[in-house]
Amino acid sequence: WICPGVYSVRAQIHDNRPELSEWSEPLKVTAAAPGYPYKLEASVKVTDDFLWDALVLPQGDYVYVTDQYEGTMSVIRTSDTRLVGQIPFHKGASYKGQMASLPDGRYVYGTCFRRKWIGVVRTSDGTVVDSLMLGDSATSIAVAPDGKRLYVAVGDPGLVTAVRLPDKVVEDTLCTLYNTPITSLLVSPDGACLYA
Repeated sequence: WICPGVYSVRAQIHDNRPELSEWSEPLKVTAAAPGYPYKLEASVKVTDDFLWDALVLPQGDYVYVTDQYEGTMSVIRTSDTRLVGQIPFHKGASYKGQMASLPDGRYVYGTCFRRKWIGVVRTSDGTVVDSLMLGDSATSIAVAPDGKRLYVAVGDPGLVTAVRLPDKVVEDTLCTLYNTPITSLLVSPDGACLYA
């Protein structure tokens, strides 16, 4: 079925004469959702640049999008799919930023590819309120599920810096087995494992 819903299915059989049986009793079948193709609900233009990363705040009310070169974070309100802000995050550099938010959605942390810092954006007013120097280029970022730790992939030798939140104290540097930049970091839902 194209549309989701509850449908009644009946069957009838015949033999090679062809004589037909009576109709069977109806069987209720639930179609949960239509298959392909997906339907485009809405779209919004945020930049003429290439889009790089997207982040949905935990409450689902806003989407943050980064670009490749313009150095902005674009903010889209999900209730009406409107562009409601563009935060100048890092002009004049190849941005390619990745983002992570606190579990309560109050702050978004963003990296800037080949830059030695991460920025902190307060989501209530879209202001860059702080930056954290890491001493080497930041490529990827993740926040622990409890919001008490920030992990940032730094440098080319595959290092990850663990930062305690909210006071932003660097606690440790973890070394992976890779000698290349880490392009993605994920934290398990229980916070016990970090995947690079």
